[in-house]
Amino acid sequence: MRKIAKITIIISIFFNLFLFGIYFWALTDKIQNPEFKNLPLKDYLFIGIGLIVFAIINVIFARNIFQNHPSSNIHHPS
Repeated sequence: MRKIAKITIIISIFFNLFLFGIYFWALTDKIQNPEFKNLPLKDYLFIGIGLIVFAIINVIFARNIFQNHPSSNIHHPS
């Protein structure tokens, strides 16, 4: 199970990096071509804040899976 928790953390980090990559690609496209996009810049700001909050929550949950699993704690009472 410890291996599954590590894989979960790695997948979570890569998923967050993927989302940030898409976000920054869209943001740079918005800055370079402002007349072709429908969303105003403040919407990109809110999306960015949402992605940061999502990434933090996602990594916290993945770490809790890793730390709270019985196989990851030597002193866990059985």
